[in-house]
This record gives sequence, C-alpha cells and structure tokens, in this order.
Amino acid sequence: TFTASTGADSTVVMTLAVLPATYGTIDTAIVENALPLVLNGITYSAADTYTQNLTNAAGCDSVLTVHLTVYENVTVSVDSIVCENALPLTWNGVTFTGAGTQSATFTASTGADSTVVMTLAVIPTVYESYYDTVLASQLPHDFNGETFDGPATTTFTFTSSAGCDSVLNYNLYVIDDVSVTDFQQEHFRFSFNGQQITIVCDDADALVSLYSVNGQLLKRERVLSGATATISLYGYASGFYVLQVNGKSYKIVKQ
Repeated sequence: TFTASTGADSTVVMTLAVLPATYGTIDTAIVENALPLVLNGITYSAADTYTQNLTNAAGCDSVLTVHLTVYENVTVSVDSIVCENALPLTWNGVTFTGAGTQSATFTASTGADSTVVMTLAVIPTVYESYYDTVLASQLPHDFNGETFDGPATTTFTFTSSAGCDSVLNYNLYVIDDVSVTDFQQEHFRFSFNGQQITIVCDDADALVSLYSVNGQLLKRERVLSGATATISLYGYASGFYVLQVNGKSYKIVKQ
C-alpha cells in the first residue's frame, strides 16, 4: 500500500509465480577405451556419480545427476607348453615359432577389450645316438622291431616321458667273426701285435678308423699312398675293437 499524490491510498496487489529448479538423471555406461568422457563441457575419467549445475531454458537452475559406469578392459594370462615338433603353433591368429609371450585381443560381452596373454614354453626334441656292433654270424640282427641284414644307419622316433619326440640315430656295425692280426688287401695291408696296429698303404690313400665295441670312434687317421702309420692301443682296456679301413671292418682283439 502506497500514498498517492492526492493523499489517498494506492494499493498494488502482486501475484508471484515461482519457477522451480529442474532435476534430471542420466545413467550411462561406456567402455574403458572411451575414457575420458566429455558431457556438457565437463570431463570424466572414471566411474562415479556426478552432479552438474546448469541453467534451463527458463533461466533457472537445472541440476543433472550423472551415473557413469565404466566397463574395464580385462587382461588374462595363460601359460602353455608344447613339444618342439608341434611348432609353428597358431593360436587365435597369432603364430609362435618358438618359446615366448604374445597376446590376442577380443571383445567382451560388455564391449570392452579382453586381452589374453599367452606365455609358451617349448619342450625340445631329444636327439641321441646309439652304436651297435654285431658279428657277421649274428645277422640278421633285430632292433626295435626292425631286421637288419648288414651295416646300417637309420633313425627311430620314440615318445619321451614328457610326451614329446625322442629321436634315436641308430648305427649298426658288422664285423667278421674271426679276429685278425695280419691282413693284406689290394692297395693296403696291416698287422697287429696285440697292442699296436701298423698300416702300410702301397699305392692308394686309406682312411683308418678305430671303434670300441659299442661303436664309439676312438681314433681316425688318413694314411697317404706309400706311407706307413701306426695306431696304438696302449691305455685301452683288453677286449675286441673294430678297425675300419676304407669302409671295410675288421675285428681285432687287444690282449
């Protein structure tokens, strides 16, 4: 109520309308790779509940609550062991040619990355050599289900205790039944006194090798044409040995 210029009362009646603040809620879910998320100029880098104070179209406060869910990337480690003969190994599009670590990335049901890291260990193939010596009278000779009628070199593959390949190089030597002390053949001759071998090459070179009974190479020497060479067995155990001259084997007995 006011007083007019005439002195009379002047009454003003105001009707006030109040525009209420507006409130809103947003629920949103994103994958970790989509971070950071920018919403209404505000940057979010982690899952949480946030509040934004905005101005609505009427010029009043507008409060927005943001519920942000982040589906995190998942990394899983896997250890695996394979045999060497299984290489190269292809796993989920990734190829291993030996032991090592590689990864493969998939998309999870949430849309986030799911990474599997594989560490591969490789069990190597085992290689061994076996030397077998038999007399000519013992032929044919059986070994591992196979029959041999003479000298031979071959390979057998077995399964090791680890379940992987084990390769055996098999060498069979055949020698005459009678031990020799003197022998003469075209181009060369030799003599053996029980302790020392003497080889004489008349008109050709000779490759001379001495083996133990189990096929182990003890000595090897090339004797030139017209030359004489000696191979000593001093220091070796008594028993029979194999003398090989240009591929021909002879049994000798050391006293």
